[in-house]
Amino acid sequence: MKYTISDIARIANVSTASVSRVINNKDRGVGAETRERILKVIEELGYVPNLQARSIVMSETKTLGLIVPDITNPFFPQIVRSIVQHAALEGYTVFLADTGNDPQNEENCVRMMLEKRVDGLIFAPNGQENRVPLLCAQNNVPLVQIDRVAATDGACVTVDNRKGMCEATRLLIAHENKKIAFLGGPQGVSPTTQRYEGYREAMDEAGIKIHKAAVLYGEFSISSGISMTRSLAASGYRPTAIVAGNDLIAIGAVKALREMGLRVPEDCEVIGFDGIEMAEVIDPGISTMRQPVTEMAEEAVKMLVGMVTGKISGNRRIVFDPELVLRQSTRFQR
Repeated sequence: MKYTISDIARIANVSTASVSRVINNKDRGVGAETRERILKVIEELGYVPNLQARSIVMSETKTLGLIVPDITNPFFPQIVRSIVQHAALEGYTVFLADTGNDPQNEENCVRMMLEKRVDGLIFAPNGQENRVPLLCAQNNVPLVQIDRVAATDGACVTVDNRKGMCEATRLLIAHENKKIAFLGGPQGVSPTTQRYEGYREAMDEAGIKIHKAAVLYGEFSISSGISMTRSLAASGYRPTAIVAGNDLIAIGAVKALREMGLRVPEDCEVIGFDGIEMAEVIDPGISTMRQPVTEMAEEAVKMLVGMVTGKISGNRRIVFDPELVLRQSTRFQR
């Protein structure tokens, strides 16, 4: 339900003029207790002021919001570029926000997008606990989640992370590896959880016990890949293969292994996830489970525009299969 200033005034038992003063940061004539009561109602309702409606009434703005967790991760600029291109083909402009992996900033970015009256929002959440789906629902703004999923019952475009990591792990098992480490991203983020499940599935079906020291979690970054690989060595666990939560972690793992005097892939094979361009150009090239970024972006835009125009319901889910790409970081290339 989309709430108005009148709704807030009625619930807070104040005048609409008082609510307007608080929303516009004009406290003159509004007591401290009244102001706090109004702010509490605004927070509970998830109300976002309609800034453009103050000057003009419009049914559509022809703008979409796009919120990503980390623009420095090369995977997300690929997503952004494709979404902007496909949105333009549909006649929409895109507002971009980067949350910097900060949950509080995430909600602030969403509120900013809602204030700009975007027609719809494409969103890659930091984790699975946030108020973004609720805020969008309260303000009647269609939402499509991409890559990561916070709300399990909303529209989304993702890849089958579990299936992809299971395939990657099976490949390493087929190469006669039994000591396979999993270096994941942040816990609580849906790709990390699902990719670990895929790793565990492949290990279980092969009858390989997972060593406690073989599973580590960090960030989706090169530096985290380095530190986690060093932690493996410090624990005394020496894997012959590593499945990484993304390509950046895999790149960091290769760097750390080489610093230790180990050869890749002869002493330790490494495979990543995402399919970023950097994974192809470094030496050795990183084998990976590549996400179909262009297709994901196109489907996310089409789905959101369909929801905005009322042609598509808000519970459609599209799951792509990632593609195994073999390079020099694994043995026995095709």
